[in-house]
Amino acid sequence: MTGRAYARPADRDQRWRSGKGQVTVLAALGVLGGMGPAACIDFQWKVLRATEAPTDVANFRVIADNDPGVPMRVAAAEGHGPSPAVYLKGMAQRLVAQGATLLAMPCNTAHLFYEEAAAGISVPWLHLIREGAAAARVSGARTIGLLGSGPTVTSGMYQRELEGLTVLTDPDGQPQVDEVIARVKGGDAGGGTRKLAQAAAARLARSGADAVLLGCTELPLALADGDGPVPVIDATDALARACVAALRRQMDGGR
Repeated sequence: MTGRAYARPADRDQRWRSGKGQVTVLAALGVLGGMGPAACIDFQWKVLRATEAPTDVANFRVIADNDPGVPMRVAAAEGHGPSPAVYLKGMAQRLVAQGATLLAMPCNTAHLFYEEAAAGISVPWLHLIREGAAAARVSGARTIGLLGSGPTVTSGMYQRELEGLTVLTDPDGQPQVDEVIARVKGGDAGGGTRKLAQAAAARLARSGADAVLLGCTELPLALADGDGPVPVIDATDALARACVAALRRQMDGGR
């Protein structure tokens, strides 16, 4: 890890020293965003909320690349579009060059390309699927209803992380979920969109889900805990909280 020292007095409590004790930089979160833009902003708000800083200068530095030009993840996963892996790696490298000491990518489907994109990146890169699954485990629910894009739901990413629990999906209701995602990406998270999202969650609850896991970062913009008959678990919020915890560990001298 290399970087320049930041000497502003207001930053002194957020300085993180590299393992060799030679370079002091701000603990900074780099966000690979744009997938979609509103979801990236929602994630940043959740990082801010989880930080619970008493003043503005007590917050973490966040470097967000809210880039809507990332190749389409669903199309790539379905085999009729280019892989975004190289593009994502480039985003990560640029964020690190700008001072990020930790990375996060608030897009579930993009994690189908995580391993290739993250290979060789020199700072920790938290994994949204793992953090969302961890939140589902600690919820106490034994049967998890999963909502997300088609490739996220069918890829098995969450199912593998939730081994030992029952994961319910709703293939017949997937077009409804896709419609919610598309509407939110298009700027519509209003009443009609929220009703569609609530209906999708209710279908899973009727099938036996104890909780519904939002496995797409657009979905929390249309569905919140308390909107349905069972608890709603927000993977975006889980990632935000994990990022804050990791940044605090960096401030304390560990990676």
